[in-house]
Amino acid sequence: MTSALMSCEELHNLISGSDTDLVILDATFALPNTPVDPDLFYQNKRIGNAQYFNVDEVADKTSPLPHMLPTAEYFAECVGAMGISNQTKVIIYGQSDIAMGPARAWWMFRAFGHEDVFVLNGSLQDWEYNKGFSVQTSCPLPSESKKYNASLNPACVVSMDEVAEISLQNLAPILDARPQERFDGKMPEPRAGLKSGHIPNSCCLPAGFLIDPQTGGLRPVSELRELFEEGHLKGAPPPVMTCGSGVTACLLGLTFHELGREDFRIYDGSWSEWGASELPIEAL
Repeated sequence: MTSALMSCEELHNLISGSDTDLVILDATFALPNTPVDPDLFYQNKRIGNAQYFNVDEVADKTSPLPHMLPTAEYFAECVGAMGISNQTKVIIYGQSDIAMGPARAWWMFRAFGHEDVFVLNGSLQDWEYNKGFSVQTSCPLPSESKKYNASLNPACVVSMDEVAEISLQNLAPILDARPQERFDGKMPEPRAGLKSGHIPNSCCLPAGFLIDPQTGGLRPVSELRELFEEGHLKGAPPPVMTCGSGVTACLLGLTFHELGREDFRIYDGSWSEWGASELPIEAL
């Protein structure tokens, strides 16, 4: 299985080349009520002529839930406007790590049938300060729109009703990427109106455990493998990945991919949907 990760050195070499149909995306996402504006930061500093992939905008605007998957038609319209065709190599990075946005964008491209998509195994900070590569600080240049065709693979996503049945019958692993305190119900959710706790029969695997703090990329595969039960990696039914709103759940999915399994499913509504419902919850 081909790795979905790309090193800073590999991306630097691609940028230096002239023949690659390449688009770089900054897909940084920030939680609600945090004093961070990823779009503003992008306007001031980016890798190459990166386009900004706004997880909140490339989304289903008709849903009351945050950044749910859009229709295939709307996804195609959005990424086509970023200069991406079905033949484009797409590289996605985050300003500080790959958990908050880049893994989500990678999963979205995969869910809509785009195979030639990678995540920078680091961050903008790693690129600039650790590796010493140059960044762009002038105004970002617009891309020439391209034709894009998308088709959703329904096997990539799972609904609340399906998760409820999986939870009730304990049919497959349910892995939650939220911090332990939120999983345990000891910390309020960042979105108002949500209960605290977790889906019954789910396990907590905080996304932060998977990140190398020095680079913002994934920890080495040998270390990652130790964080998952062996049964999750071999033999278990396709696992369900969940989190607060479907963003860091995709980091669990990306990690599973790197460990050799592509059959994971993302619960797109995640706790934003479950925690607002009347479905059962567990808390410590």
